[in-house]
Amino acid sequence: SLLNYEAKKKLPSPKAILCENFLMLRSSITKFKRLFIAIYPTEEVVDTLNEIADYSKRLQEFSGVKWVKPEQYHITLQFLGNSVHPDLLETIEYNIEESIRKIRPFEIELKPTFEVFPSWNKPRVLHFGIAEKSQKKRIKKISKELLNIYRRCKSSTSASKSKNQMLIQESNLDLNIKPSNKQQQPHLTLGRWNGIVVPSLKKSILYNHPTIEPPGELIFPVNEIHLVESVQTDKGYNHKILKSFELINP
Repeated sequence: SLLNYEAKKKLPSPKAILCENFLMLRSSITKFKRLFIAIYPTEEVVDTLNEIADYSKRLQEFSGVKWVKPEQYHITLQFLGNSVHPDLLETIEYNIEESIRKIRPFEIELKPTFEVFPSWNKPRVLHFGIAEKSQKKRIKKISKELLNIYRRCKSSTSASKSKNQMLIQESNLDLNIKPSNKQQQPHLTLGRWNGIVVPSLKKSILYNHPTIEPPGELIFPVNEIHLVESVQTDKGYNHKILKSFELINP
């Protein structure tokens, strides 16, 4: 009957089941990595941010926020994927070095004004932005250089093209990542909402806390960028710096 035909049609084939089981087994054996490239602030700036966070935790507006661990304050330059094959690491490192060869050290100043993503009506991320437009442009330029890193990996001379292509496919990575028209501005995340959002949040923050008077410096030099693995634990994610890349003056 038509009903039996439709039921059979929805059942996966033995080949599909075998393939799915193989992928699950491979994933359990291969320790795929969640990777991103980032800038970390100096210890002095981390201390300042920590003091701001300690003060802000007592404010009603942020009662539903889970605050970032001080050692994990960072500015993301490029997210590389949730399941990157470990055998791609050497090639990724090589291509990061190539991408930043012409990038010089610079400074970043954080803007001590509470901002949110994606909107004040439905906030998920609490963050500080970048104070100077020129610094924003610099960060965006670096992010753009790192954007198509897997395209470079595919044609890299540090390993065979076929092997890299296979590893990229196994990691389910996009070779043609393109920047969104709604690309988020460079920022440093302070916390994420995991509870109730206070009504009229924007009005309350802008009226009561329009600008934070930082207890210390929010300016720091950027002399290196980092390839970072985000490692899942029972208590959340921890950051593990796999390699640091120095920005060199001419």
